[in-house]
Amino acid sequence: MIILSFVGLAYMHYVLAYVTWCLLSNKKKLVITVDGNIGSGKSTLLKLLGENTDYKILLEPSAEWKEIGAMDKYYYDQKRHAYEFQSFVLTTHDKHIQNALSQSDTVITERCPETHKAVFFQMLADKSYFDIVQKKMYDILYGCSVTRADAMIYIDSDVELSYSRLMARGRPEEMYIKKTYLQSVHDMHTHWVEDWSRPVMTVSGQDFKLNSAKVLGEIKEFIEILR
Repeated sequence: MIILSFVGLAYMHYVLAYVTWCLLSNKKKLVITVDGNIGSGKSTLLKLLGENTDYKILLEPSAEWKEIGAMDKYYYDQKRHAYEFQSFVLTTHDKHIQNALSQSDTVITERCPETHKAVFFQMLADKSYFDIVQKKMYDILYGCSVTRADAMIYIDSDVELSYSRLMARGRPEEMYIKKTYLQSVHDMHTHWVEDWSRPVMTVSGQDFKLNSAKVLGEIKEFIEILR
């Protein structure tokens, strides 16, 4: 009986040690997507967060898309290059988010694979820019993507303001973007946010720079609740 008790205690000690190790090694990874229209202020907000928090901030890997000319081709002729660009965006962005998660437990990313599918791919699909095979291939690629955001920070920005910011920053690859396209992106975001089933925080794109301290405080509280 004494031997059995000793063995039982030793086993329990092992189990407790193993459970503790599992809890520590499987600390929750948190992915928060910052979403909004083109020119809504996503990069500005992420810069503020990067300067005032310890979270891992990840901008869209647009430099990678520009480097090979993919973004410029897409905006010049969306119908012709829709599938190749959207597929490239989906896979490269997911790869960058997973790399960021290997370095930090909390990653705040400019958009996420879900954004690309629910907003941009769907918007193009509604215009019949994809055939049946392309839709199936994209769904398979999306199913292979790992990242699913835990929460969203949505920047709600007026289309006129987004367009004026777009023109002011003068990025060559964005010169082909029309106001009607921004309106479509805005509408798709609105529908998507309404259907979003996870936590979402809405930030006004009109005045968050004027109230940056207040907005940053609210975002930090939002993230702490998620943890």
